[in-house]
Formats: sequence, structure tokens, C-alpha cells
Amino acid sequence: MRILLVIDSFGSGGAQRQIINLAIVLKKRGHHIEIFNYFPHLDFYRSSLQEEGVVIHDCVKKNKFSILPIFALIKLLMKGDFDVALSYLASPNLYLEIAHLFSWKTKIIVSERSSHLGSGSIPLQKMFHSLATKVVVNSQSHQTWLLQNHPSIKSKLSVIYNGVDLESFQLAGPSQKRKNKLRFLAIGRVGPEKNILYVAHALFQFHQKYGWCPSVDWVGRLDESDGGKKYINKVSQFLDRNTVIKEKLTFMGPRNDVHLLLKEYDALLHPSLYEGLPNVICESLAVGRPVLASNVCDNGILVEDGKRGFLFNPQDPSSMASAINRFNNVDGAYYLEMCQNTRDFAKKSLSLEKMVNAYESLFFKICNRSYV
Repeated sequence: MRILLVIDSFGSGGAQRQIINLAIVLKKRGHHIEIFNYFPHLDFYRSSLQEEGVVIHDCVKKNKFSILPIFALIKLLMKGDFDVALSYLASPNLYLEIAHLFSWKTKIIVSERSSHLGSGSIPLQKMFHSLATKVVVNSQSHQTWLLQNHPSIKSKLSVIYNGVDLESFQLAGPSQKRKNKLRFLAIGRVGPEKNILYVAHALFQFHQKYGWCPSVDWVGRLDESDGGKKYINKVSQFLDRNTVIKEKLTFMGPRNDVHLLLKEYDALLHPSLYEGLPNVICESLAVGRPVLASNVCDNGILVEDGKRGFLFNPQDPSSMASAINRFNNVDGAYYLEMCQNTRDFAKKSLSLEKMVNAYESLFFKICNRSYV
């Protein structure tokens, strides 16, 4: 089958990682895979695609409202003879849907990767979903919201969870979790939606109440937008006023060894204000590390409070501090049980193979071909 994948870039984001993994596995299964992007300077995952021989199409988008990607996609669809085209994220979805107006031969699938609490709530984009053959979301909570607010796409809608490469993210032995000496890893772009300021406030409240403070190492690139820079400045100002907390919250920058890093910590801390289906939670579960997560979107399904970690209200630092204290008080046997629970859940529900099978089955179905 000839498949075109469409994404904004090959940067280090979660959606980018998922579509690159999908491209590589589909290529290994014998499909002809080509992938289109319009921010080629963001190339964190480019080498992975090149190593597997995936055909790459670069289109340089010079400004925010450029229509160049639409023209490039029209040209590509008209000459590429693709069976299916799949896009991830709001803008690539819109570009593909508009391009499809000029080339009806290829079946198209668009995938929303966030939730209605984030960029997934723009009404105009939902109107263009009428041009898509199928609409995929990666969380049950977003599916429910779409069914309630955009019922016209009900027949097109399906949920496919993110997939984790369980060979790369293997079960690690439990950490030597020590009471009152917790080490958390947090992963995500350093920006407003990841809720770092409230993490700092939660650590401050925790220290005031219990007289000690866990360490949090944060992996991720800085949000370079104007809003991101202002937010990061607020975080810096708070930390400068509270040096005890500043010593405990470390920013490590982007890393490509997350599968190894996760094993060095007691748990993952994931305080986002909204999510699609967070890769980092899935990966933490895969290596056998419990998760302390905001109770938003599908996080309650992934973590299941008390079984694979603990949930908290991301808008309330005291709730986050309470979750940290609950985890601190977990005894050794309970901690071992939680670690095993996380891996078991990942194997059952979050494998890369399961995700690729779901997409491959969908491709064959919309092209009226049998799938074995």
C-alpha cells in the first residue's frame, strides 16, 4: 500500500515521535511510505527516517499563514498515486483536507492529538473534517467531547491510543525508593500548558509543611513563543525568591535517552493542564515507573489512582503536594506492586504493535481491501 504521512516537522514533540514510529514500522511491514513536513529545520527525528529509507518531502513554510504547504500537498497527491494519506495535528490536518479538494483519489485520515482544552477546540477546523474519510483521536475523553459537540463526524470517528516500543522501553528493576528522599523526572516542553509554575508552588508548600523537598529534574526544550518566554520568566522569578526550591527543580534541556533516564527515578511527575494521550506517561508505565499526574483527559485511565500512581488537580498546588506525600508514604511492597502494574498495563494497552495494527487495519478498511 502507498501511504503518505503529513506532519509539521520532525521536531522532538510527542506527535512527531508517534508519526515517525508509525512510518518506520509500516515501512518494515512492506508498505511504501512517504512523509511530508513544512518546518524542515526542526529535524530531531530526521535521521531515524533516513536510516529506514523513508521518502521525505520538505516544504519550507516561511510565515505563519503561508499557503505553500497546501500547494505542495496538492502537487504531491496528484502525482504520488497514494492509497491513503494520514496527517497529525491541527494545521497539517487542515492543509491535507484543503489539498484533498483538488485530488479526491486518495483516501485521507486526519488525527487530532490534543484535547478540546487545548488546540483541538477550533470550530473552523471541525468543519473541514467533512472532507476527511476518517477522523482519529488518541484519547477517549476527546472522542466523547467531539461526539457531544460535533455529532456530524460520529460515523468517521475512532480512537487509537499512542504506542510505545516495548523493546526500547523495557521493564526496569524498581528504584531504591527512599522515604523523604524522592526523585521525580518530568518531561515536556518548558511552557505554560505543562504547568511548571504550579510544580514550583507545590514544592514550596510541601517544604513548608513537611520540612523537606523531593527533587524534580525536568527534560524538555524551552517554549520560544512570546507567551512561553513570559511564563518561563515568571517561573524564574519565583525560584529566585525561593532558593530552597530552586535547588530542587533542575532543567536538563532536550534529551534522546528518555528510555534510560526514566529508570533512574522513583516516578514520573506529569502536571500538564491538558493532554491528548501523553507519550511520557505511556513510556513511564512501560518501564515500570509509577506516575503522579494531573487528573485531566485520559490520565485517570492510564494511571488509575492508587494502582499505577496518583492523580491530582493541576490547578491546585496543595493537591499536587498531597499526591507527592501519598507516594512518599507508599511502603516497599506496595511500590513493587505499582511498578509491575504499570508494565502489565503498557503491554496490554499501549504497545507500538497494537497502535500500528489499528492504523493498518483502518487503511485497509477504507480502501476496501482485506486485512489479515
